[in-house]
Amino acid sequence: MAAKSAIKNVVVIGGGYIGMNFAALFKQTGKQVTVIDVNARPFSHNLDSEFTQILAAASVENGLQLKMEERVTAVLGSTHVTAVQTNRGQYAADLVLVAVGNRPNTAWLRGTLALDSED
Repeated sequence: MAAKSAIKNVVVIGGGYIGMNFAALFKQTGKQVTVIDVNARPFSHNLDSEFTQILAAASVENGLQLKMEERVTAVLGSTHVTAVQTNRGQYAADLVLVAVGNRPNTAWLRGTLALDSED
């Protein structure tokens, strides 16, 4: 239990359904939460801008830090994570949740298995 109580800063990489839901849950438990995404707004692959603007504003109002249009370049720390570096800044982190992508990376299986189309 000591490790759980030591977690104060959570960085969620990915602003889709999974990332934003986990971000909200972490925030409800009293953590400082930063969401980093390469897209201009959360849920951008799922909803149009009219809805995502409302959701983004509500997320910020409820204490989430949204860092949109940023690309993660490194996760820092030697024995445990201490921060996440992006192309625009660095964010303290005791825990990092990666929730990006909606397609499995199966390129390494080409030539060994029959694969469905990647489209």
